[in-house]
Amino acid sequence: MTAIHRIDPEIWVETPKGGGLAYFLIDYGPSINTIWVVRLDATGDVIHVESSEVRILGNPMWHIPHPLPFDPLEPPSANGAATLNRIKVHEE
Repeated sequence: MTAIHRIDPEIWVETPKGGGLAYFLIDYGPSINTIWVVRLDATGDVIHVESSEVRILGNPMWHIPHPLPFDPLEPPSANGAATLNRIKVHEE
C-alpha cells in the first residue's frame, strides 16, 4: 500500500542535484526506498529522490552541523549504502 505524507513545515535538504525544500514523502512499502519530493532552490524544479540520496540540513541553533554537499564526481551507490565521503559533516 502506498502512503503519501505531507511534510509540514517543509524541510531543507541537500540532494545530488542541489539543495531545496522537501514537501512530501512517498512510501511504497517495505521493499522500496521512501521517495522524497523536493523543490530545488536554484531552479524551482521538482524532483523525486530516494531516501538514501537525501541529507537533512543541520541546525546551527542546536549546534548540529550541515552535511557536506554531494560530490558531483562520486556516483550514487547502487545499493544506497553510505560511503566515508558521505558521512562527513561540515564544521563551521
